[in-house]
Amino acid sequence: RSIADPDQLLYGWGFDPLHLGGARLTRHDLDRVSTTRPVMVHHASLHITNVNSLLLEMAGFDATTAIDGVPKLADGTPSGELQGIAARLRLFRALGYNPMSGHLDAADVARFGSAAQLQGITTIADLHNDLTEASVAVYRAACVDGLPVRIVPALASVSCAPEEGVAKIGRLNAANTDRLRFGIVKIVVDGSIQGFTARLLPPGYHNGAPNGLWYVAPDDLDRIVGVYHAAGIQLHIHTNGNEATEAALDAVEKAQIAHPRPDHRHTLQHCQMATEAQLRRIKALGLCLNLFSNHLYYWGDAHHDLTMGPERAARIDAAGSAARLGIPLAIHSDAPVTPLGPLFTAWCAVNRTTSSGRVLGPDERLSVAEALHAVTLGAAYTLRMDHCVGSIEAGKFADFAVLEADPFETPPETLKDIPVHATVLGGRVFAVPSV
Repeated sequence: RSIADPDQLLYGWGFDPLHLGGARLTRHDLDRVSTTRPVMVHHASLHITNVNSLLLEMAGFDATTAIDGVPKLADGTPSGELQGIAARLRLFRALGYNPMSGHLDAADVARFGSAAQLQGITTIADLHNDLTEASVAVYRAACVDGLPVRIVPALASVSCAPEEGVAKIGRLNAANTDRLRFGIVKIVVDGSIQGFTARLLPPGYHNGAPNGLWYVAPDDLDRIVGVYHAAGIQLHIHTNGNEATEAALDAVEKAQIAHPRPDHRHTLQHCQMATEAQLRRIKALGLCLNLFSNHLYYWGDAHHDLTMGPERAARIDAAGSAARLGIPLAIHSDAPVTPLGPLFTAWCAVNRTTSSGRVLGPDERLSVAEALHAVTLGAAYTLRMDHCVGSIEAGKFADFAVLEADPFETPPETLKDIPVHATVLGGRVFAVPSV
């Protein structure tokens, strides 16, 4: 359908009120765009959606709606901001489709693979996918010789009951290939810190904002983790706030007591506000971490001033502490929330510099060697792929990036600026086009 179609959704992405003086969009703002066609804007974090009055009406949101994540204006009517998964799913059901995924085909996957290859990436993790028959078919059509990356999609736990998820993972695993590997389940426990939808332990948000949302209530989390853990399936669990992290640790501990597994490799994704005590529990429970190091640059100043305050912001994405404790560690960009670029992510972990130039928690810095390990073999370990990728060893696939400069001889502050010359996937060279 054409954008000129008066019934077609007008869709935007990338809004972030923290970079615009804290101003929140309302339905009245989007009604100025149109009152006769649906208008939707996703926040940069992808945890919050703003819609106009027409979309609110289509989805049945009104003054009587009593759903967490549907804030109201002073007159008691919905503001047009929809927070979290429950409100978003109701919205998508009203639309009849998910505009975040659109109608992707194999060519779209190939284009994304090429964009990743330009940044020196050889394996991509798609860590939240409903894995419908259609999306699986698209991946299978795309993951053929000539695609410069391997892809690891994770089943979104919200898409089905855990018992159904166990069966689906079993079916998908049977058709894994060298280019396409299923087997992971993703659970999203809370929202985003910068969107004030993450769950924080006391004292809560630095600016006094109310606590965030449980995307999965702790009791439900215990049950979901327990089912997948007992089935031998690896979990990647999204926790941003430290209260969400505490709930995840409790759930994994209960699952381990009921069904001990010595090498489960369950991984906490983001885990940005973990306390020192929580990190010790993570180590004791055999969990891995995949920290959101890019947050330091893009939202570090906002965390220092608004969301966490100086003391807790100095510990955000505490990679240094995790490394000292010997926790298996990866770091990431969470693309498209922030841009793809492993060298930039490594630079963030090594320098911990915000966009204003402030250094947050120098004791939590990684060395260049530690950061490069975290974006290679460390990441492979969290995906259960360290036996075949992540390092150059006899018997592995020979996946690696060729850089224009030696990162160990480059000043740490310019690590992000090293150009990628080429990548190699399974011994096949993929050149980076010259600009």
